[in-house]
Amino acid sequence: MHGNTKTISNYKVRNVSDIINEIKQAANFLQLNGFILSGLHLEATYEDITECLGGIEDEVTEDLIPKNYSTYCDPRLNFKQVCLLINEKIVYRTFTSCFKIYKRNTTRK
Repeated sequence: MHGNTKTISNYKVRNVSDIINEIKQAANFLQLNGFILSGLHLEATYEDITECLGGIEDEVTEDLIPKNYSTYCDPRLNFKQVCLLINEKIVYRTFTSCFKIYKRNTTRK
């Protein structure tokens, strides 16, 4: 996520579609080399912020960025944008495979 930050009207922003594409590219690269994407770190909040462009419902556009921009560091995804990411097939597979690995490793005796 850190490589796709842009500045628009003095606001540091990210585009949700860029984040999705970056995750897909990483997963595909790993798969081609015999590995799986086994984790993601997403900068996110449950708050209704306007720090990342895009989404599905109430999509954040450039003119909405100043409306609720509150980060002191890096732009975060809002709750609806996180839900959109989780619904992406590759991200869903990553979360479920991480959970399976965690569950398998924590149930061993």
